[in-house]
Amino acid sequence: MESIQQLQQLPAEHRPGTPQRLRFLYHKHVVEEQREQRFLILASFIVTFSLVRFITHSIRAHRFTRIFRNFSTGNGGLHLHHLVFGIVGLMLGGEISNGYDPHRRRARNLLATLFGTSTALTMDEFALWLNLQDVYWAKQGRESVDAAVITTALSFLAFEGRSLFTQMGRDTQRLWRAFTHLG
Repeated sequence: MESIQQLQQLPAEHRPGTPQRLRFLYHKHVVEEQREQRFLILASFIVTFSLVRFITHSIRAHRFTRIFRNFSTGNGGLHLHHLVFGIVGLMLGGEISNGYDPHRRRARNLLATLFGTSTALTMDEFALWLNLQDVYWAKQGRESVDAAVITTALSFLAFEGRSLFTQMGRDTQRLWRAFTHLG
C-alpha cells in the first residue's frame, strides 16, 4: 500500500494526478499507438456538441444575451443553422485532407479537430436534415441527441482508448487508496 508521501516522491510523470502524468499517459497510450487523430475527433466532437447544446439552450432561455445570438441575414431574414457551418467544415476538411494529404502531425491534428467539430455541428441538427424541417425544439429534435450518442459511441470504438482509460483508472485507485489510508 502506497502512502501519500511515497507517491509524492515519485518523478512527476509517474505520480498520479499530475499534469506531467497525464501528458506521459497521453503520449504513451495515444501518440505512440497512433491514435491521436481518432482521439482528437472524439474529444472535439464531445466538446463541440456539449458547447452547442449549452449555447442553443442559453439562447432559447435568453441567458448570456450579450454573448450568444442567433445568426441570421438581418431582421426577420434567413436563419443560418449551425448545420451549415458543420457542412462547410466537413467539405473543407475533406478537400484539404484528400487534396493535399498532409504528413505533418500538427496539420493532421488540426484536420482531425476540424472533422470532429464539424461532425458535431452537423449531427446536432440531424433531426433537421432527417425531417426536412426545423424540429430542434420539437419532440423529433430528440433524434439529434440520439444520433450524437451513436456517433460518440462509434468514435469511441474507433479510438480504442481502453489502455489510456484503464491506466487513468489505476492511477485514480492509487490516489484513492493513499488518501483513504492516511490513518
